[in-house]
Amino acid sequence: MNTCRRKPETHQDRPLHCLLISVLLALQVILFSSAFAQYEFVSQFGENGEGVGQFRTLAEISVDSEGNLLIADKDNNRVQICSYTGECAVLGGFTPPLLQNAYGVAEDQRGRIVVTESSTQSYQVQICERDVVSFCDITFGGPGSMVGQFSSPRGLVIDSQDRIIVVDRLNSRIQICNSEGSCSAFGSNGNAVGEFAGHSGVAVDSDDNIIVADEYDIPSIDQQGSVPIQRVATDNIVLCEALSGE
Repeated sequence: MNTCRRKPETHQDRPLHCLLISVLLALQVILFSSAFAQYEFVSQFGENGEGVGQFRTLAEISVDSEGNLLIADKDNNRVQICSYTGECAVLGGFTPPLLQNAYGVAEDQRGRIVVTESSTQSYQVQICERDVVSFCDITFGGPGSMVGQFSSPRGLVIDSQDRIIVVDRLNSRIQICNSEGSCSAFGSNGNAVGEFAGHSGVAVDSDDNIIVADEYDIPSIDQQGSVPIQRVATDNIVLCEALSGE
């Protein structure tokens, strides 16, 4: 049966369902365009280098409770705390480095900065007071495959219960830790539900479900390690800033 494949001479000759499809497609384009019309490029700062406000291999970024940007300046072995206008202060960056290949970064509920170190010499989590730049109060982890150890830790996030959720990339799992370094873990290598293959980023939603960015899928995982939401294949994730007042 010919439907939309046939090319009618006029609008009046088109089958009704083809017209409805055309209207729906047009409506989708309008809604898509109007949604993105609320966003625009605002500003940028930084350049390659080792100075304050300069970066070498940006890893992850988060926002603290005061609205500052926490930026993992990975190859400078430090975290930079920056305003939206590019005024920055530095945590780490010493020789020997305080933070070796800082990768994931977030603020806990006490205002401390929590950082994962992805250097093969450390593979650990550090918890640092932001006004003490020469050392970090708490360190846990280390290379290995036991629970509480890490192999190339990447992204991290703090949930509403102040638990530190870490992507343990090469161990193909997620670890959920408290600030004393007591951890639980779930996940294994693979592409099935509850398995990971090259995961890096992690976030939590308002119910403390864990959302993991994997090379193949984005699973949403509850605190028991189950996956109640269908995994969605993706190519990339794009974030835009909303205009004030929109």
